[in-house]
Amino acid sequence: MTDRRDFIKQTGLLSLAGIIGANQIAIAESPNKLYAPKSSKWADGSRLVVSATMLFEAGGQPDNAPSPFPPNMKPGYKDLPAATWYEYGYKEGIPRMLDNWDKLGIKVTTHMVGSAVLRNPALAKEIVDRGHEASGHGMTWKDEYDMSYEEEKKFIKDGLDAIKKVTGQTAVGYNANFLRRSENTLKILQELGCIYHIDDLSRDEPFIIKVNQKDFVVVPYTIRNNDLGMLN
Repeated sequence: MTDRRDFIKQTGLLSLAGIIGANQIAIAESPNKLYAPKSSKWADGSRLVVSATMLFEAGGQPDNAPSPFPPNMKPGYKDLPAATWYEYGYKEGIPRMLDNWDKLGIKVTTHMVGSAVLRNPALAKEIVDRGHEASGHGMTWKDEYDMSYEEEKKFIKDGLDAIKKVTGQTAVGYNANFLRRSENTLKILQELGCIYHIDDLSRDEPFIIKVNQKDFVVVPYTIRNNDLGMLN
């Protein structure tokens, strides 16, 4: 029977332990021998890579979008308090986060909904002017997993075009609404000049796949610190 030490090596848990903390983590084979953590795969020697993102969705939401308020209103009425809750995102939330990113010296990726960008162009441009990356997040909050090929391509392109028009930056990344892309999304992104997407939870670190016989990068997503976990 395989002992616990061999099992750890076979399942890759040893390499995982090597990136958890700043101090060396090792697993004892005997009192006099330690296994060192796996060496870094990153050119600068980094042992843990964190992708920081800031979504720019508020302002692009449909009427009566999900909010902290209970969905108990009569049909046909607009949830005005919920609308102001979303306004907080672009009036207070993002500007405050931009100042914090500057204080910390961190540059982030901002997945931008096209309609939100068009509604708040000055803020969208400020994000890019402060050195952050603009990434696609569709034109509206509409799901795209059930769109036709041409419908989805227009939906994605309209969002990317809105970002380009307002910020001057060409977005090369993408995040689908609720991560629910279609079978055609990656092909469409490749055709539109994008080089990566984030709608994948299968790995810890970025990896490369083939789309349309060309390299395409996947930057894995996590729902650990995300509102998706609160919507169930």
